[in-house]
Amino acid sequence: MKCHYGTTVVDLHIHSNYSDGTRSPKKIVALAQKAGLKAIALTDHDTVAGVDEFLKYAAKTKLTVSPAIEVTSFQMGVEVHILGYGINHAHRNIGNLFLKNIEARRERLNRTLELLDKHGIIQATEAEIADWFNYDGPVISIYHLIEYVSRMLRRNFLEVKKLFKRGGVAWVSYDYSKLLSADEAVRIITRELGGVAVLAHPGKILKAASYGEEYFHQNSWHILHVLLSDLKREGLGGIESFHPAHDQAQQENLVAISKKLGLHNTAGSDFHGGKFKKNKKLGMPGIGTADFLSLIS
Repeated sequence: MKCHYGTTVVDLHIHSNYSDGTRSPKKIVALAQKAGLKAIALTDHDTVAGVDEFLKYAAKTKLTVSPAIEVTSFQMGVEVHILGYGINHAHRNIGNLFLKNIEARRERLNRTLELLDKHGIIQATEAEIADWFNYDGPVISIYHLIEYVSRMLRRNFLEVKKLFKRGGVAWVSYDYSKLLSADEAVRIITRELGGVAVLAHPGKILKAASYGEEYFHQNSWHILHVLLSDLKREGLGGIESFHPAHDQAQQENLVAISKKLGLHNTAGSDFHGGKFKKNKKLGMPGIGTADFLSLIS
């Protein structure tokens, strides 16, 4: 598989303002056309709320698109994200399938709002912030909250963002016991929704060791290999080997692992719109159209 860093590629990891991105699905379609992309996937966190809008505007273009999702999960002591491509986003029970994650996100948000109030930074409710953004998704993201606080207090966005990072006064981790397991996420994507499951940005799993998580082992490559082997048995179809967070050595190792396990390699920019995560440019890195068609066929 060839990874592309120019135009005329496929970007399989994009977020809209229905989760923690800044751009609407309509705008993402326009940006993808401008960037010369051939195919894209909208992969919002734990929700498909933006997929209908995404498909509606993509249908007016020559873009090939995939209804998709990025599912948050927890397994082997680390947070694991599973991408799902070609899913049945209109499944009548899809809301309930990811309800555990939405409730965990809401609980984390409310705990964060309590900390902001406790430290005298700002008082606000989820409903007030959602109304301010005219937000139609299932639960506002931490990035929405950062934007809201920076606007209300007229402070620099990046300065406010530091409050929400690990060690900051507004830092709150998920209650991981309340999230789906990675096994469950893969099974839901493949068996319930008829899609292809791919492990997102595995480099972040490797990086988790540097945070000193009490349940995580230092031999992170070994743990990643075990995790991938377990998930393949549940139906995992690929690895996002190419991602802005991966260096060349990591990419080469991940491609070697995927070959050994018989998994597809995918690539995605993890685009959020520029403001939240400025190092992630739409379409970089990306994969060729042939690799994309091979993945979803």
